[in-house]
Amino acid sequence: FGELCDEWIDKGFFVLKFYQDDPVSDDDWAVVLVDDRIPCTRDEYGRPFPAFARNPDPNVFWAMIIEKAYAKMVGSYEAMQGGTVTQGLEDFTGGIGYKFDLEKKEKDWIPPKGSDPDRLWHELLEKMMTEHVVGCANNTKGQERPQSTKKGILLNRAYAVVTAGEFEDHRLMKMRIPLNEDGSATEWNGRWADGSPQWNNRLRQMLSYSNDESDGTFWMEYKDLCRHFNKVYMCRMLDDLWTRVTVKSRWMDETAGGCTNFISWRNNNQWLLTVSRPNTKLVIQLSQPDARKSSGNGRHFSNAIGFYILKGNDPNASKDEKRRKLICKDGDWDDEEDPGDFVFTKEPRFSKKVITEYTFEEASTIPY
Repeated sequence: FGELCDEWIDKGFFVLKFYQDDPVSDDDWAVVLVDDRIPCTRDEYGRPFPAFARNPDPNVFWAMIIEKAYAKMVGSYEAMQGGTVTQGLEDFTGGIGYKFDLEKKEKDWIPPKGSDPDRLWHELLEKMMTEHVVGCANNTKGQERPQSTKKGILLNRAYAVVTAGEFEDHRLMKMRIPLNEDGSATEWNGRWADGSPQWNNRLRQMLSYSNDESDGTFWMEYKDLCRHFNKVYMCRMLDDLWTRVTVKSRWMDETAGGCTNFISWRNNNQWLLTVSRPNTKLVIQLSQPDARKSSGNGRHFSNAIGFYILKGNDPNASKDEKRRKLICKDGDWDDEEDPGDFVFTKEPRFSKKVITEYTFEEASTIPY
């Protein structure tokens, strides 16, 4: 990070920073210093070449330097394989990353059949216009997906969505996939692929069309993305228009009270929120330490985490509306007159973090 300094440019070291939640510090950026010695192996002819990340151009080193610094931060090159796409996005940007499963039809993302079928498309465009990083993948657990692989889609690989838009009544998306180890690329070969007959001269000029089947970039239709990918990744880049508040705490002993099925839930940590203006959007993220630091794998966590948004206590003559919430009243979700105290529930899951976006449409004198 920072500008290159001519005074040190020939000394062979680099300083990088990655975003890491640090409960004992107000600075969440981890600074890592590495030298320029890259782990190498030998090819079939006995010539040395980088063992891990590398660029087709032998004079390009930045990916190797970033990879080495990241490996140093998490403990080893091997430890990096325990991470996830959203963890990587957050560590590199300091933004808030989240994943949506298109197969599970999560109620807060993909609408049920019969409702707005364009919601995902409009969400993708809105995210890209607000400086989000967007990607997707076809993740499987050993299943074969012949309908996708024969179209050039690689399984369990993260694709970047470079740009998207509606062009001549076509919903098109420009995609990129990292190159293979030999510097080649396996690209989409369906509609709107490089060399596809759908292209005309006007669209070629409008979209800076490049007919290179090995550069890792290609175009495809939105409906094909929905058909051949099952995960969408996003990372919200929080600019100066957002107010970011971080609270450091921990769950242990009585403060780990569990969900509202147990009376001990009232011992959980609670934070008071007052919404003073309408259409207030919150991005709420609850996280716990990275499991790679202790167990060497970022996908296994011993604690399930989740949260509720609850209506607070009504203002009253005793002025005790700031007291802890001790009783939660169930209500009827379909009854606007008596919806109960539960505004939003994020079910517990074994994960590094849980996240949601929630918009408070009305200002309220009752805290949450």
